[in-house]
Amino acid sequence: MSGEHAGFTYGFTARDGTTFTLCENMLRTGNRGRGISQVMHDELMSHRNEDRTQLLVRRSRPFST
Repeated sequence: MSGEHAGFTYGFTARDGTTFTLCENMLRTGNRGRGISQVMHDELMSHRNEDRTQLLVRRSRPFST
């Protein structure tokens, strides 16, 4: 997997600036179980200044391992 991205994470701030919404925290299958997702999450969240954060969850999306 050399030279490939491990995954991505992103979100957005509400127009009023009070809430950050975390939309995705995705990893390539081969990178799972190594703590990379936690590092990506922590890095993104460490730069947030909003009063609160919410996580979007799509209940209908199947979980894959």
